[in-house]
Amino acid sequence: MFKPQIIIGLLATFASLHSYAEYPDLALTTFYADGSQVFETDNAVKLAIDHNRFIPLRYNDDFKKHGASLFKEVEELSDFELKAYLNSSLVRGIQNIAGEFTCAAYRHLSNEPAASSCRGLSASISTEKAEGKPFRNGQYVTNRLTTTIDNHSKPARSYDFFLPSAQEKSLRSFWGAVHELGSFSTEKFDAESIVLTVYIDAYEVDDEGERGDMIAERQAVLVILPSLSELSQKKSENAARSFAIRNASVLVPFYDE
Repeated sequence: MFKPQIIIGLLATFASLHSYAEYPDLALTTFYADGSQVFETDNAVKLAIDHNRFIPLRYNDDFKKHGASLFKEVEELSDFELKAYLNSSLVRGIQNIAGEFTCAAYRHLSNEPAASSCRGLSASISTEKAEGKPFRNGQYVTNRLTTTIDNHSKPARSYDFFLPSAQEKSLRSFWGAVHELGSFSTEKFDAESIVLTVYIDAYEVDDEGERGDMIAERQAVLVILPSLSELSQKKSENAARSFAIRNASVLVPFYDE
C-alpha cells in the first residue's frame, strides 16, 4: 500500500499543478466504482509507473515480449489468439489514434478550423468553426475519436481503435480518453506529458475479407505522448503528429501475482 507521506506528497504536488494543467492529473482520477483514486491502491497502473514499465510504441521484440501483460484478457483466451492479436497492424492502429489526437490538439492550439482527420493524410471535413480542445470542448465532447485498421496476414484480424467521448466517459475517471501524467511524473516524462487511454475492439476476418466474431472487446492501452506545449512548437499539424508518434510510449501494466 501507499505510505502516508507519499500520499501527502502526491496531493501537494497536485495542488501546485492544478492551476495550469491542460487535462486532469492521472493519479487523482477515479479508478474503481467505489470512487477510489488511482494513487490510493496498489493497482496494475500505479505499480507499473512505480516500476518504470514504459516501452516505446513500436512493433518489435520488446512489444511482443510484453504482449501478455498489455492484453491480459486476450492472453487468457489462448496463446494462439495472443500471437494472432499481436501484429504490426495493431501497433500502427494505436499510433494512428495517437496521431489523430495530436492533430486535433495542434489544430486547437493553432486556432485552426475543425477537421475529421489529420490534414494531408486522408480526406478531412473542415468547417469554419475553430477546433476545440479535444475532449474538453468541441467535437470530441460528444463524438468518439476513431480509426480502423485490418491485418491481412493469416490469421487475419480487424481492429477498431477509439478514444471515448467526454460524455461517454468523464475525464474525471481513469477510463476517460485523456489525462496528464501529473503527480506520476518520472525522470523521462514530465507532469504535462499526455496520457491517452486507447480502446481496442478486435475481430476475426473470414476468407472473403469480411469481419466475423469479435475476439476481444475494449482492451485498453495507456499511451504516453509529449506535452501540448511541445506539440504546439512544431511547424505543422503533420510535423506534430510525426513527433508525437516517434516519442510515444506504452505503459505495461504490472500484475503483482
